[in-house]
Amino acid sequence: MELVRNARTAIDGNGAITVRARSVGDRIWLTVADTGRGMSPLALQGALNAFKTASAHGTGLGRVQHFARQAGGHVRIRSREGQGAVISIILPMSPFGTVAQSAARQRRGLQGDLH
Repeated sequence: MELVRNARTAIDGNGAITVRARSVGDRIWLTVADTGRGMSPLALQGALNAFKTASAHGTGLGRVQHFARQAGGHVRIRSREGQGAVISIILPMSPFGTVAQSAARQRRGLQGDLH
């Protein structure tokens, strides 16, 4: 939601926001792209530096970065002034391996509790 709010602000009512999710190997990519004002190289560098120092209670982009890190993932930003921005959150499908492996462990755990 943070990324969509940022995109909404960047387009100033004129433009488009695209939200996509796709799996790539054992990762899921959540991407928010906008056709808004974009960021200059200096503003982009500032956003990237804010990611390194922001906490879970800091800026919206800082919260996105914090969430991604806590989930074992990371964030990528591409932007050009006047051409919008594309921000992707890349996360593991499951912090415990593949979904099938996680489900198998859960079944084994549940069976162990029943005996």
